[in-house]
Order: sequence, then C-alpha cells, then structure tokens
Amino acid sequence: MAASPRKPGPSPLAYVQSAIEAITGPWTAANAKSWIKLIGALLLINWLFVQLYRIPSGSMEPTLMGDPHILYGDRVAVNKAAFGPRIPFTTKRLFKLGSPNRWDIVVLRSPDPNAENPVLIKRVVGLPGERVHIKDGQLFVDGTAVEVPERLKPILYYTTTFTPQPADWTVSALLYYAKEGHVPEGVNPDSPGSKRLLEEMAQIHAEMAKVDDVEKLPAADRDRLVGVFSHSSRLLVGSWVAEKAKISVGQRAELKYGILEEDQYAVVPPDRYLVLGDNSGNSYDGRVYGWVPHDNLYGRAFGIAFPPKHWSDLSGFTRLWWGYPVLFGIPLLIVMWELKRSFVAFSWRLHEGSAALDLRKGDRVRISRIAFGLRVPFFRGLALWRQAPKPDDVVAYLGADEHGHSILHVGVLVDPATVVRKKKSDHDTPIHFVKDPDAEDGLAVEVSGEELVGRVSAVIWPLSRRRRIDVPAPGETAPA
Repeated sequence: MAASPRKPGPSPLAYVQSAIEAITGPWTAANAKSWIKLIGALLLINWLFVQLYRIPSGSMEPTLMGDPHILYGDRVAVNKAAFGPRIPFTTKRLFKLGSPNRWDIVVLRSPDPNAENPVLIKRVVGLPGERVHIKDGQLFVDGTAVEVPERLKPILYYTTTFTPQPADWTVSALLYYAKEGHVPEGVNPDSPGSKRLLEEMAQIHAEMAKVDDVEKLPAADRDRLVGVFSHSSRLLVGSWVAEKAKISVGQRAELKYGILEEDQYAVVPPDRYLVLGDNSGNSYDGRVYGWVPHDNLYGRAFGIAFPPKHWSDLSGFTRLWWGYPVLFGIPLLIVMWELKRSFVAFSWRLHEGSAALDLRKGDRVRISRIAFGLRVPFFRGLALWRQAPKPDDVVAYLGADEHGHSILHVGVLVDPATVVRKKKSDHDTPIHFVKDPDAEDGLAVEVSGEELVGRVSAVIWPLSRRRRIDVPAPGETAPA
C-alpha cells in the first residue's frame, strides 16, 4: 500500500501573520477603524497634553544628559496643556492657560530663525517685567540676588562668557587651587559660588598639600579627588580658565541679554521670558537670542522618561498625593485593558443582525475570549489550557463578507456528530461547525480553532437592549 502524502504545514507567512495578529487583532475593516481611532487619539494627546522630546545637546547638563545621536540622550515628558494649545507647526496659541514659574524647565521654539536646533529645552529664570542681571555666577532680579532652590545650588552657576575649554585644564586648575587653599586670582572670594568652591577645596586640601606636582597625579587619583567638586564649581573655575586662555574674547559680545545693563538687554518685556541652560558655559540660550515669547513655549517638562537609569521627577509632582498613581497607574491600566481585550474579553459592534438570536445590526456585544482557553501570543494554535466549546454555544468567529473581507460573524455551534462531512478537512487545528440560525437551509460553516474568537455572552449597548445571552444546555435549541 502506498503511503499517503504528507500534509504540508502552515507556511512561514502564516506564522508571521499570527504573530502580528496577536498584537493588532484580526485583520478586519472594523479592527482597522479601531486602530485608526487609537492612532488619532494618540496624536491628539501628543498635540494637546503630553509629548516626549529628545535632548540633543549638553546645554542642560547635569540635569539632562544630551547626545546628538538619535538613539541616545534623555527623553523628557512635557506637559503641553500647561500653557495652552498651539496651532500645529506654528507659534500661534489658540488660547492661554497658564504661565511658567521661575526655575521651571520648558521646551520652546527658538526665537532665532537661524538656530541650528529650533526646538530647545531650557530653564526659566527671568519673568515678564523684571530687571535681570547675571553677576558672579548668580542671578539678580530688580537688584536683589535670587535665592536658588536647595536642590539646584550644586548645579547652577551662570557665566557671562562661553567657556569651551578642554576639561583637563579645569581639572588641573581645581586640584592646583585646592592644594594652594584659595580661589583663583581675579575670582571674587565673597560670592556664593566662591564660598561653595572653598568648602569643597577644604575637603581635599590636606591630601593635595602632600602632592608635589598636580600634573603627575595618576588618572585614578585625579578622578577621585576632582569628584568632590560640584557642577557649579567646575563652571566657575572653567570660566576663569577660559578667560585666562582668551578663548571667549571673540564671543563675549554675543552674550548680551541678562548681562548688559541697558534696558533693552536687562528688562524682560511683557509676555516674554529669559531662559538659560544649566550648563551655562556651553549653552546657546537667552543670553544670545534674547527674550522668548509665551507663544513659543511648547510646555513644561515634568520628568525624564528614558532611559530608565535617568528616571527623574523634574517638577516635584511625585511629592503630591496623586503623583505616583498618575505616573504608574495610568500606564498600568492601559496595559491591563489591552491584555483584557486580547486574552479575556472585549466588546464588538455587530455589522449584521440575527432575528433568531434577537441581535440587531449595531448592537454592541461582549465576547469572552477566555471561554475556550487562554491562548499563547505569537504561537499559532497554542494555549495554556483549552475548554471545549459546547453545542448550542453562541459564538463569534472570523469569516468573509460578500466582498471577501474578513469580518466577525455570530452563530451557534452545532454538534459535529449531526454534520455530514463531504470531504476530509485541510485544517490542522480542531474543527467546529457553526450554524447561522437565520439560514433556511440549516447548513453549517466549518470553522477552525484559529477562527473561533470567543463566546458571545451579553448585549451591552444600547442600554434599552442590555441583556445576558444565556448559553443553552446541550440538546436545547438556540435562544430565540
């Protein structure tokens, strides 16, 4: 006897389609519309409420770490509803909702039309109507030094020149003057930045006093010793190094706003703001391009979203009672909702009715996906457990409409023993037979386990028709 030919298995494309459908759901017109609505909702949220921005440069270090490569650099979450919605692709605001506070980190469009990076992220330091002036690393408003928040004191030191000096020069200068026990000549020793620098120098002065030549220190010792200095102290000494090296002489004229004392450079106009980068010596900011209009503000940065090791709260919202529930609760609810739709149950609007089942076109029904087992995503036909469908179950299954498009149908399972099969099925997965209770011929449709979506358990909309669809006991007729 000749051996029967071996039945070919599913094609590789079938596995690819199954893996994609595990994420997207069935490839039907109705499901495509659902995805279009979801994408539209995400775009609306991105425009009006929350958006992620990548940090391309180091102008906000060490608060935000930037990198010009698209796969690197911090991603910050920005509250775009904070100041009011803007017309997309313009600097026109539909209406104003609020204004930034001093020390807020904001994303903005540069008022400089020739800016290399038109979208920037900076810290607000000057508010409308204020007279601002930077001196000795500190910000003065209306002639009075502004108290910096405690968390920012080790970070902020505002320079009046750019300081693009090699890092090794600054390190050598920090260690040299720690050995000498005083600040560099020409630096105001009474400024807050200098006092902080002296305190940090004192921590390593005794050890440095024993060093004969700073330049001969091993690299490991240099890194350890210089680690005691704050970002603001490095900027202070770096600015002094650059001044001595005459690096920034040709650039000094570019830094005007908040530095020169003429009204046009010192008084912030109405509805305008002065914004600066935390890495002051290397930040192209408001000192160059001037006051930023309110309409140029995209929103307030409230946290670092990526990478996980840099997760941080930038606005203090996690210190409020609702902070962590919003931060973790909303994404968790979204994930749980999608898992429920994919594996437990979901609702569906019917595109065809059934008089015998008292279902009308437009009814929204609940479909239990877990009724016949918990399927494993990405593995075609695999399930953690299976529960055999029973005859007379009202089920949803994938089929084709009159145009050949895949849609969900509703029918009643038929006992396979009562069905006359004309030929052997080509399906690899368990076969079920589903009958359209309205069909006069009473013919059953052959449905594979893959195509059987779930049990139809209830009508949930409209409210006037809300009811449970009871599953009859075996042998009874389908509900009428």
